This record gives sequence, C-alpha cells and structure tokens, in this order.
Amino acid sequence: MEREVRTLAVRPEVRAEEGGPPRIVGTAIVFGEPSEDLGGFREVIEPGALDEALERSDVRVLFNHNPDLILGRVRAGTARLRLTEQGLEYEVDVPDTTVGRDVLESVRRGDVSGNSFSFTVAEDEMERNPDGTMIRRVKRIAEIYDIGPVVYPAYPQTVVSARALEAARREAEEERATEPAPDYRAIRHELVRATID
Repeated sequence: MEREVRTLAVRPEVRAEEGGPPRIVGTAIVFGEPSEDLGGFREVIEPGALDEALERSDVRVLFNHNPDLILGRVRAGTARLRLTEQGLEYEVDVPDTTVGRDVLESVRRGDVSGNSFSFTVAEDEMERNPDGTMIRRVKRIAEIYDIGPVVYPAYPQTVVSARALEAARREAEEERATEPAPDYRAIRHELVRATID
C-alpha cells in the first residue's frame, strides 16, 4: 500500500479556555464530497472508511506533515480525534515549544489556511460518472499516519497515489480502445460530395 496525502481548504482555528492551554482545532477529512481533479480523477471518501483505521492508527498531529514539527499525538493524550457524520475533526493541545508557538501564531494570523492527512487505502473502487468523470471511491482506509494544519491546502499540491492515477488512466484508455475508429474514407467522401454540391 502506498502512502497518500490529501488536503482540505478548511482553515484551522485556535481555541483556548480560561487557564487552559491553547488548542488548534480543524477538519481533516470530509465524507462524501468529491475532491478537485487529482490528475485524471476525483476522489470521494465514503462514510465508514475510517472505522477500522481509527482503531489501529497512532495518529500524530504534524505541521505540514513534517515529523520534526510535531504538535501532538493521540496515544500521548495531547491530541484527540472526533468522528462526525460529516468527517474527521482533530483537536491538539499546542505544546509550549518553538514549533508550537510558531504554528499557533501562524494559525491565529490566518497564514495557515488548511488541514491535511496522510493515509494508506485498504479498499477503493474506480467508476465513471455519466459525464465521463472518473471517481475513486475510498471504501476503507488502512491507516492514518498524521493529520494537521498545512500552509498549502490546494489539491494541486496533493500527493496522489500512483496506483489510483494509473487505474484511472488505464480505464480511460480501455474505454477509448473500445470506441470504433473514425471512418476517414466515409468522412472524406462526405466532404468531397459537399464540395461538389
């Protein structure tokens, strides 16, 4: 299984209760919403895709997916995940470290405008919509490695699985191969006839 990264242009928030540490709260995954074009296909993460992954994953909250910029960890109790009908939300107690203070200030200022997660897929399915768009439906996620705030939340920055991209391209090629080739002789004949008329 190949590790993949997806981003979401939903700005994280800073929250603090009186006397408590500041927290960063964000949405990392949204269910049932098609992504932007990921290089020949769009992706939809199905509700229920995270059920098994959340039980086995020791999710870290990282800034920009960088393990040197760790903000929290679920097993350490410094980060929490909340599965909702809409998707997966996270909350992290920001550490009183250089990284923590810098990320906190960048989120407060609005310089950090998105969230992201890295994962591996256990089960997916490619389908073609009536308009010809290829859709990758992620049915089961095997593991979630990390989630957290990111500077570049736009899908063009997304790392796309080579396996999923190749499946979409192969499907498109197979469809083109089954279409009949144009009859150039008949087209030429029609053009000549139209010119004479």
